[in-house]
Amino acid sequence: MKKLILVAITFLSLTVFAQQDTQYKAVFQYKKIVNEEQKLKRDSIIKAHPEMADMMKKFQKMFDNRTFELFFDKNTSTYKEKRTLDKPGNKSGFSISGMKLKVLFKDISKKIFIEKRPLFEDTYLISDAIPNYKWQITGESKMIGNYTVIKAEGVEKHRDRKSKKEKEEKITAWFTPQIPIGNGPKKYAGLPGFIMEVDHKDNVLLCTNITVNPKDAKAITAPTDGKKVSDKEFKKIQEKMFEKMEKMYKSRRSNKGSDSGVIIIGG
Repeated sequence: MKKLILVAITFLSLTVFAQQDTQYKAVFQYKKIVNEEQKLKRDSIIKAHPEMADMMKKFQKMFDNRTFELFFDKNTSTYKEKRTLDKPGNKSGFSISGMKLKVLFKDISKKIFIEKRPLFEDTYLISDAIPNYKWQITGESKMIGNYTVIKAEGVEKHRDRKSKKEKEEKITAWFTPQIPIGNGPKKYAGLPGFIMEVDHKDNVLLCTNITVNPKDAKAITAPTDGKKVSDKEFKKIQEKMFEKMEKMYKSRRSNKGSDSGVIIIGG
């Protein structure tokens, strides 16, 4: 109870601060936690195909080094992966710098998002409502840098590709009332403070730095280029594309008589 009262007082005292014409820049680091089942599957593939060991390590390292930038003010934000240059002599076969990057715009006052998202040769402009995560604030707290953050638990809806049914998956967020703006990375929003960490299915996004009125501040505007679709429509397009790829992959495996597998470790 004392913690909740303290949070309420802190939130009220900082409301004026949030109303000022201030822009922030938050840097997030992505980390994939590989569980035991995934480790066993990875090890079995490496045992059957030792030549893949080095490539898989580089692939994991590449995804763990992904950095995202969120520019935000009182109501709006843009979220994008920070493009990195490949190191000289990169022989992993994978490149972040050559990939088309997603751009996500949110307006939390209107509760909408617009996302520019590439899918193979096409680019889509997805417009929809910010999801309702059904947040429940637990009152548990910890420190992230100089910020006191409070734990909240919610749910995220996903469509199961096999059953074709929608299911809810648990997510954990840590937000700070010290920045009383209900925004965060990706589509996450709706808490009484800025979200500094999100844990979902062994995928972690952690805020490593926040700058007030950064020197590289930029206009926060929604993307405009791409085929306009709703979030539901895009997911159906994406699902059909993945099903087509899986059929092609299985066909090639059966023709080659291969027992190899694929592990997707990035989110």
